[in-house]
Amino acid sequence: MIQVQPAYKPLYENEDKFIILVTGGCGSAKSFNVSTFLERLSFEEGHKMLFCRYTMSSAEISVIPEFNEKIELDNTEEHFRVTKNEIVNKYFGSEILFRGIKTSSGKQTAKLKFIQGITTFVCDEAEEWTDEKDFDKLILSIRKQGIQLRAIIVMNPPDVNHFIYQRYIKDTHKVVNIDGVDVQLSTHPNMLHIHTTHLDNLPNLNDVFMREVEEIKRKSIEQATKSDGSFDKHKFNNLKYAHIVIGRFSEIAEGVIFTSYEIVPEIPEWVTKRGLDMDFGFTHDPTAIIDCALYDEDLYLDELCYKTHMSTGEIIKELKRHTDKGRVISESADPRFVDEIRNAGIRIKPVNKGKRDNDGSIKAGIDKMLELNIKVMKRSYNLLEEVRNYTWDKDKDENFINEPIDAWNHGIDASRYWVLEEVLGKTDGIQDVSGIFSW
Repeated sequence: MIQVQPAYKPLYENEDKFIILVTGGCGSAKSFNVSTFLERLSFEEGHKMLFCRYTMSSAEISVIPEFNEKIELDNTEEHFRVTKNEIVNKYFGSEILFRGIKTSSGKQTAKLKFIQGITTFVCDEAEEWTDEKDFDKLILSIRKQGIQLRAIIVMNPPDVNHFIYQRYIKDTHKVVNIDGVDVQLSTHPNMLHIHTTHLDNLPNLNDVFMREVEEIKRKSIEQATKSDGSFDKHKFNNLKYAHIVIGRFSEIAEGVIFTSYEIVPEIPEWVTKRGLDMDFGFTHDPTAIIDCALYDEDLYLDELCYKTHMSTGEIIKELKRHTDKGRVISESADPRFVDEIRNAGIRIKPVNKGKRDNDGSIKAGIDKMLELNIKVMKRSYNLLEEVRNYTWDKDKDENFINEPIDAWNHGIDASRYWVLEEVLGKTDGIQDVSGIFSW
């Protein structure tokens, strides 16, 4: 039988909070504990529970096996009937339904509010959900009388622009220090906020995971330590250990350029206008390779590579892993690199990199990107970090000017090259380096 971890006991003890926010970093067992709670809640008569993810194409493959695991661990198999998209407690009549918030086309919201009699609504991976209006419609549809109602939101905290933070945390929160990180916890009167980390789940984590976590922590401490030995706590609070491991909502830099974007799980398979873009780096700057796709006004960005010290051979090897995604649009600063990649049989076309925007290409690319609905894959950690920190530059009087800083821009520059070529059609024409994908 599954033993409830102490950090998750408030799920079972709560009697008055309608909205339950469950946040945390990697390895904190959020989804495991919430699905265990639902399995046990089904032994209370009269419940109809709706379990959603933003996109859920096949519940019997992606989610129901996770619930079956809890049923088996609790030795309650005889009590349940399991189908393709629901689990029913045969003895008490309670149901757990599984649906996606978005339809398979990705363009419309599923008509979930028309499911009658919902008593518990669960949104897993809620960081992907950016439409507050749809959220309101679903929340307001939960109104059955005579039973405790719940809306459970499970998420890896994104940044402070997310409507959940703005609505329930921004003006009503306290700060709790977890392993050196200042974490924002909601004190909203209508919400129970449960925040957990890997530290609450240590017995279930292996040595490989823990070594990776310690390495991320070490690097974050190193990055936050100034040259004089002093420690920049604010910077540490916004680095990878704080955001990914501990699960702190990331802050947005002042003067940030991309003020509106979505975090999504993947680029839809039906998007056909697609290709790779690349910004060269080496010692201190990373080589960034981004998978770009355009559908109507939606610009999808997926970070495929973000590494320093890459040789040309390593770059070629990485590009060949993704040849199905289309030709490569790259910077033109080093024609030698472009030639070597072309000679390896990869279709590649350079565009003007731009430095301090003497020819206006940087601003043109940014302006076009700002016209589009930017959708960044949730796994694109470095690209998301750039989006949150890429700001307008300042003049000598510390006033923002209409020119971006030359920092936090490796993945963004790569994406801009693709927009310049594939959307605006502005190549520099320095050479025709088109080839074919063959090796």
